[in-house]
Amino acid sequence: VVVGARLCGEEESEPEMKQLAAQLGISDRSDFTGWFTDAPERLRRMSIVVHASPLPAPFGQVVAEAMAAGVPVLATAAGGVSEVLDPDGTPLTGPWRTTATGVLVRPGDTGALADALRYALTNPDAAASRAEIARADAQRRFTIEQTADAVWRVWSSLFR
Repeated sequence: VVVGARLCGEEESEPEMKQLAAQLGISDRSDFTGWFTDAPERLRRMSIVVHASPLPAPFGQVVAEAMAAGVPVLATAAGGVSEVLDPDGTPLTGPWRTTATGVLVRPGDTGALADALRYALTNPDAAASRAEIARADAQRRFTIEQTADAVWRVWSSLFR
């Protein structure tokens, strides 16, 4: 399942992904959802959420949303996503590793992504345990009050 739709500069990505699915013979098992309005409900139906961006995301909103929904997360260790899944900042020394709340993978390493995904899917009890810890972590760290306060502090520091 590929959730969402193209963003600026990504106009070619969806047709390319659909073409790749056809080449791999998995079109009948592929679902490109486009945009939808009920993210929590869509997330709860997933076995795992994969955030496989090769570029650093400033925060990784979908990662935090999956955590809050109690869904196991596998994400590339780039930008803010690393901080979301591993607030202690332990460096990624191998191709991938688990954290208390998810699995981090070296960006751009498709072999590591496949290995980590295989691990996560074949160890559902461990994935469920990480997801439950992640849910509690998201409820503690990403409340609307904390987010509003953090945004206010940044804006206030810029306009002194």
